[in-house]
Amino acid sequence: MTQAVAAGCGGSVGLCRQLGRPTAPQSRAQRHRLPQQGPRHAHYQQRAAPVLAAAEAEAAPETAVALPAVEHEQQRGGSNNGTQPSTSGRQADAVPTVRGAKVVVRDMVKHFKTPRGLFKAVNGASVAMEPGTITALLGPSGSGKTTLLRLIAGLEQPNSGRVYFDGEDITEYGVQDRDLGFVFQGYALFKHMTVAQNITFGPRMRKMGLDLDAKVDELLTLTELDGLGGRYPPQLSGGQKQRVAVARALACNPRLMLLDEPFGALDPLVRKSLRNGLREIVKRVGVTTIIVTHDQEEAWDLADHVVIFNKGAIEQEGTPEEVSRAPVSPFVMNFVADVCHIPSTCQLVRKVGFHTDKPYVMLRSADIRLRTDFEECTSCAAATVHDKANMGKLVRYYVRFDDDVDVDLTVSRQVDEERYDFDVGQRVFVDVSPEQMMGFDWHEISTGATDV
Repeated sequence: MTQAVAAGCGGSVGLCRQLGRPTAPQSRAQRHRLPQQGPRHAHYQQRAAPVLAAAEAEAAPETAVALPAVEHEQQRGGSNNGTQPSTSGRQADAVPTVRGAKVVVRDMVKHFKTPRGLFKAVNGASVAMEPGTITALLGPSGSGKTTLLRLIAGLEQPNSGRVYFDGEDITEYGVQDRDLGFVFQGYALFKHMTVAQNITFGPRMRKMGLDLDAKVDELLTLTELDGLGGRYPPQLSGGQKQRVAVARALACNPRLMLLDEPFGALDPLVRKSLRNGLREIVKRVGVTTIIVTHDQEEAWDLADHVVIFNKGAIEQEGTPEEVSRAPVSPFVMNFVADVCHIPSTCQLVRKVGFHTDKPYVMLRSADIRLRTDFEECTSCAAATVHDKANMGKLVRYYVRFDDDVDVDLTVSRQVDEERYDFDVGQRVFVDVSPEQMMGFDWHEISTGATDV
């Protein structure tokens, strides 16, 4: 019973219990019955007509014809962009190049009632995500990124604001009508089913008319799980389980794939490998993808587009390079970079000629350069190497100025051997460009966020 509920919701039973979906399997015609009145009648009539026709044909199964994946996309309103994949054999090379939706969120607001009043989880967020791209929603805990994901998925209804897929307002649509694929940190695989059965569970329960054997071959090849279709989830590694979850999310040909902290349960080496694999899969399939994470490295590795959240609002968005090289606020700079905080009246700030009316100055450790010859840099500040830490492939220096202000920087071991190799207690000169500094006050970098 719960399996039937999960079929149309990306495979997560726990998630779908929130939706109030039918608790018993229904016929295809029942699942797509048209509403008899209301403003959405025309939409449902247009959307469900071909599906209802197919449902009538189910009365004579011997005459049923399996639909290829792209033909199914056309019947449910999707786009195949002219690609015609084969309906038999391996289809990894026939994956449509672009079938993802353009997702636009406009003026989104979501408040929750708490004992202390209204909590502004999302407060006026607007963002656009292009078809076939990967967007990372990045921010500290409680900043609003997961709530926005749930609003896009239809798991929460906004207080105000709209969501559009390819220009169509889908704000009032249920989860089952949004053509989504879900991947969760906990995988949500059925342990009593094989890998192949897990992958095809959604298409089977929704009776999509796909060639399931071909679909399994296609997705096993795409996710590098060849030969593992007969195994059960307990027989797989964590990384393999995650790839099965991705394959299952793609099995129903979604317009949008949503990932909520998908790599949190994996060790760092496996996470790095899976990130690279996931990006390649998404680019081959062309599905629009949104990933929620608090890991900057994860966002930088995966995303074409990064959205930084703080206190329910979007602080900055852009490519990873734009956000990291040109942060627009102290919060963004503090969140995405390894930074040092120093008083705005300290020796280093005065020496390099940076002026601000804020009490503190922020600078990235990567922008600090050490020299041994003062004549090479007359604007450098004198300091002493206070400590040195070996960190495998990296070396971290802790430097103290004559006014007892400390900064630190990390360099690769190769750079250290070629340019630095300083000893503890050695005198050095610190060089920083004033353009790389940013004045701030503490309240500007605090999140002030609470979980609800």
